[in-house]
Amino acid sequence: MANLTLKITSVEVRKTKKQDDYAYARGFILKKDGTQSPERTIMSFGPQFASVRKFLRPNRKIVVNTVLDKGVVKILGPKKETKAEKSAKAA
Repeated sequence: MANLTLKITSVEVRKTKKQDDYAYARGFILKKDGTQSPERTIMSFGPQFASVRKFLRPNRKIVVNTVLDKGVVKILGPKKETKAEKSAKAA
């Protein structure tokens, strides 16, 4: 799991076999050095999709908690705070 910055290029809301909504999107992973990955498929399901649904819009940069699964970026939810960010808030 990692926080990644994604540049969303397109978003579709599709249905699973059980008729639940999920996100099927295309976009790029933006790297810290300013470069971007080749275009990738981005997906999010269930409660994870519900937690980021309002952020998934074309032509938007978002920072989310993700896992990479065989070239597909799966969104797990909003950005997780790092230990450094938590300690900075506490100070």
